Amino acid sequence: VSSGINAEYGAAVCIQSTWRMARERAAFVRVCQAVVTIQAGWRMALCVREYREKQSSAVQIQAAWRGYRAAKEFRRTREGVVRIQSLWRAYRARRVHQLLEVLNQTRIKLLDEGLPLHLMSQLTENLGKFGY
Repeated sequence: VSSGINAEYGAAVCIQSTWRMARERAAFVRVCQAVVTIQAGWRMALCVREYREKQSSAVQIQAAWRGYRAAKEFRRTREGVVRIQSLWRAYRARRVHQLLEVLNQTRIKLLDEGLPLHLMSQLTENLGKFGY
């Protein structure tokens, strides 16, 4: 009888031990899964932060490059505009100089021929109407 009780006691201990092991193993697996989930979350957060930093840096580099190109294009355009303005002013100055020479020669002729001075002032006024 005692050996039967010992056998039942041993079987009960074995069942309880197995049950506790299964319960603890399930808890351990849940903890491991929780740890993996937390680690994955942190890794994702770090990757997102790193991605955003790289993205921000890339945007800053692109903006600087676009600004450089725009400034270069602006300078090139401005130099062209200044060149055109300079050529136009030089042309106008030469044209005005030529017209003034013609005007002076005409005045000299008019004075030599004894024509009235009011005709010369009218000639000068007419030239002024054309921007000379």
